[in-house]
Amino acid sequence: MTSSRATFFHYLGSHRLQLAVGVCLAAGSSLAAVVPPRFIGEIIDSLQSAQAKFDDVLHLALLIVLFAGLEAVLRAGARYVMLDASRKAEYSMRNDLFAHLQRMHLAYFQHQRIGDLMARMTNDLTWVRQMMGPGIMQGSFTVMVFTFSVLSMISVSLKLTIIALILMPLASLTFWYIGRTVHLRFERLQSQFGDMSTKAQENFSGIRVVKAFSQEAAETKDFAAVNHEYFRRAVALSAMQGLIWPSISFILGIAVLSVLYVGGQDAIRGELSIGALVQFVAYLYLLQMPMINIGWISNMFQAGWASLGRLQEIFNAVPKITDPIDPVTAPIRGEVEFRGVSFAYGQTIELHDVSFKVPAGGSLAIVGPTGSGKSTVVNLIPRLFDVQQGEVLIDGIDIRRRPLEQLRRAVGYVPQETFLFSVPLRENVGFGLDEKLTDPQLDWAGDVSQLNKDVEDFPARYDTMIGERGVTLSGGQKQRAAIARAVASSTTPYRPWTRTPRRKYSAACAASCANERASSSRIASRR
Repeated sequence: MTSSRATFFHYLGSHRLQLAVGVCLAAGSSLAAVVPPRFIGEIIDSLQSAQAKFDDVLHLALLIVLFAGLEAVLRAGARYVMLDASRKAEYSMRNDLFAHLQRMHLAYFQHQRIGDLMARMTNDLTWVRQMMGPGIMQGSFTVMVFTFSVLSMISVSLKLTIIALILMPLASLTFWYIGRTVHLRFERLQSQFGDMSTKAQENFSGIRVVKAFSQEAAETKDFAAVNHEYFRRAVALSAMQGLIWPSISFILGIAVLSVLYVGGQDAIRGELSIGALVQFVAYLYLLQMPMINIGWISNMFQAGWASLGRLQEIFNAVPKITDPIDPVTAPIRGEVEFRGVSFAYGQTIELHDVSFKVPAGGSLAIVGPTGSGKSTVVNLIPRLFDVQQGEVLIDGIDIRRRPLEQLRRAVGYVPQETFLFSVPLRENVGFGLDEKLTDPQLDWAGDVSQLNKDVEDFPARYDTMIGERGVTLSGGQKQRAAIARAVASSTTPYRPWTRTPRRKYSAACAASCANERASSSRIASRR
């Protein structure tokens, strides 16, 4: 099983050159940042001398401006390069996640909440990108500025440096405790975000049912309760994150006070110049942002790592229905046979020792009460599920030896619960085809499915937008559109519109046209 650490370094490694350039730019920027305090100290010491010259002060001031500008340019370059790498890593990860989910078997989605999957693909992935981009970028700046600042402080006064750094273990302990708590609270927040997304997605998808049963008020109340819990957890997380700034300010204030007290006495005794003391305090203030960033970076990595763990759960899921090792790619004619097939959903047995044979070009109607397994028979043919016992054969070959793409392209499927995409009707009917359907093809599929008589009343015929999940169509129109899609996908390679249409149904194409009243399913297929 792949770990979150391996996934993290995999996507970072694909952009290692960009990240290396970004780190080098960050190092140059940090080095430029520690130079101006040295010039400030020299300016102050020179002003105390009776031989001070304005040209010398102006020269040092211009050098300060020059290095400040250089720092800004290098910092901007580092930000662009490293953030660009994180965006590319996010792009690759999102594509890989989507492709992985497309390969998953149907049962996987029956045990997952779609809203939660959407939350992981959006919110969690954003946090991972923040960790890979701003997190690493600020981490590089923090390490570099801290290192160069401490080295510069040591060059001024080792004693004052030791006093300033004595408080660092306290800061580290504080960051560790807060970061650990932030990690736990962020995981709870993301889990609740998934619940909230699922609640909203289910309500929007089932808005007709909600309105038909007049449940708007009840659903609004339920959503408010879920939203309130998300709000409560978000506030708890923000409260813990808010401790970072006061803690850092307090620790930095103690450090500055200690340095001024001890360094001031050294300056009075002449052991340290005023300019050197000011220079040291300037370095100490340069450490302020690294100390603040430590907390911010800690929070970001805690949140990002928690989100990466949630995404890793998707990557670790293994599809149970895959292509065979030794596939049979012979052309499919359409003869379907069930040999002693048994199938169960969990502990619920749907089919027990079912056997039948339908020749190519033939048809079969299955009639039975609700829950008798009619739709299950249809689902087994394109391997939406795999049989637990027995065999399903097409042209005498076990379908588990057929490549999934070849098998499913040979099947035209009309599910009992019709699903249409939020695209024009033409694209819905042509879904699954490599080429765009022409008008003659559409008319033929519409004739077979009896969809054409409805299309005539649409404002743009087959180019009409049908809304989310076909919400603008009636139930019958949705089903006829799904039948047209199955007919078009199962007959297009044979160009049936060039001759007089006739029925071309057999068992390899599962067109489950069942409804609860008729309780029947028709299995249909191309020759």
